[in-house]
Amino acid sequence: MRTLEQQRIEDVWSKSMGSHGAKHNGKAVPLPKARPLDGGARVGAFDGEFYSVAASPEGDRLVVCTSTGARVFETAKGEAVHELPRSGGGGGSIRSVVFSPDGGRIFGSDTHSIMAWDAFSGRTLHSAERDSESDAPPINIQLTVSEDGSRLLVPGESSIILWDTKKWEEAARAPCKRHPQKRGQPSTPVASFRGHSRAVWTEEERERRELYWLSSKEWNMSSAKTQKGGLSAANRDSFGMVSWSHDGRTVALDKRKEVWVYRVKGFGDSPRWLAGANATNGRICCAQLSPSGKRLLTGSDRGELLLTSVTRNKDVWNTSAHSGAVWGLAFLQDETSFISCGLASEGVGEAILWKVDV
Repeated sequence: MRTLEQQRIEDVWSKSMGSHGAKHNGKAVPLPKARPLDGGARVGAFDGEFYSVAASPEGDRLVVCTSTGARVFETAKGEAVHELPRSGGGGGSIRSVVFSPDGGRIFGSDTHSIMAWDAFSGRTLHSAERDSESDAPPINIQLTVSEDGSRLLVPGESSIILWDTKKWEEAARAPCKRHPQKRGQPSTPVASFRGHSRAVWTEEERERRELYWLSSKEWNMSSAKTQKGGLSAANRDSFGMVSWSHDGRTVALDKRKEVWVYRVKGFGDSPRWLAGANATNGRICCAQLSPSGKRLLTGSDRGELLLTSVTRNKDVWNTSAHSGAVWGLAFLQDETSFISCGLASEGVGEAILWKVDV
């Protein structure tokens, strides 16, 4: 007999994945008491300092990276099935991962190495050291994979690496500026693909974000084109986290109490403001654009989630998701489902799968 908690996980899973869901035996996972989840089901618990979360394209598995390890969870089972092996180069914890477009591989990076694993077995497929002498180990790393899975963007503090995932070697490198520390951490550029190999990224400098463009023909050049005008922050409040849509045409920038979304047409065109989201209580801890850039999800330090329609510039859904701060967010491919990671209890984090049809 299946418990009510088990049935709830399976119901949320089936609604989220439809006919694409994987077969599973559905292990029961106790949900947090005295805190009803509106359309959500807890699919994993973890400990350690949180770094990042990534979901597979179909949403059947997710990876949570913390200081105690990078664990792969099967969404339907609600439990960790294996831990991704670390590199042997002394790179420390795995900070960030991204799934390949077909969901078969997981790409990741620590402070010294770039790695690939089998998404189903967790077996290490490739590992190569990055040039730490010319690229200081970044604290915040956000990886981006091209649509065909053949290229990987690995931002650092002094350069952005274009990585060939077939040959498993560096294909090219573009230099970045070095900026002073913001909020106690160095400012690390965040990049995205536009097409097969063209990259667009942002770098924080004082009270603005500069946009940079780099086409496939310019990867071997010493400089990239700078977007005219850039993105200015009001009231001398610097931008924090950045989230790009998958096509590199929409960007969301966090300003602690609010998030601004811009449309970036092309080089030389001024970015166009599309929408904004404000934290109802506290401050915004994380923000994530959906793959198409049409939805914006934000999480606050009070455990609240807010879903905003970028096309309508309107908040469409919100809920109290976690007992404490929301640490990370990840959209699934269907854009109506997403993962939130946040505080469950003292020393324990939780990952929750949400299905929101609005």
